[in-house]
Amino acid sequence: GGSIAIPDGVTSIASGVFANNTSLTAIDLNGVTSLGTGVFQGCSQLQSASLGSVTSIPSNTFRECSALSSVSIPGTCTSIGDSAFYGCVSLSSISIPSSVTSISLPSAFTGASNLTSINIASGNSNYSSSNGCVYNATGTRLIYVPEGKTSVSFPSSCTTIGQNAFSSSSVSEITIPASITSIESQSGWSPTIYGYAGSAAETYAKDHALTFIVIGNDNTNDTDDSDS
Repeated sequence: GGSIAIPDGVTSIASGVFANNTSLTAIDLNGVTSLGTGVFQGCSQLQSASLGSVTSIPSNTFRECSALSSVSIPGTCTSIGDSAFYGCVSLSSISIPSSVTSISLPSAFTGASNLTSINIASGNSNYSSSNGCVYNATGTRLIYVPEGKTSVSFPSSCTTIGQNAFSSSSVSEITIPASITSIESQSGWSPTIYGYAGSAAETYAKDHALTFIVIGNDNTNDTDDSDS
């Protein structure tokens, strides 16, 4: 395998330059600020990447880099494009700086089937993370659950599950609290749902013919009247 450090003075790399290079094991972009699309697509032996001073990670940058386990994203980066980490099956966690305010979700991480944790640095104007999942900045809306996660617990701030947050999810059973009042459509997800009677969770389960198990009534003022 081979490790490449981009020489000083090189600031941009054109689309597909290293695509399908199966001998590349590590890359350090040094002073590079600009990448074309698919620069490392199909580099199946690439294990680590340090992304210099790039301003974006464009579409297909690491598509099908099946050995990639470590990525260092700089604070200069503002966006992560479609399928950027598609099929990165060796990636278990990724840290995203506060500068990244645009992420194509769920597409950026589709097929990253062992990804269990996305950590967003605090101070990001569009995103936050909790328990390895991506939320909007205020934590009210769940945006994305990494495909490798098998369980999710929601922060008390969350009121909405966004569209396709659980797309292709490994979460097969989930407890949805009554504080979540809106659940948008999800593709490729058929869990057993535990939740409160009369809640959005129950409505969602019924609408999508999912197994629903009642854990209580959606009325916090109910008293225990089992003795009556």
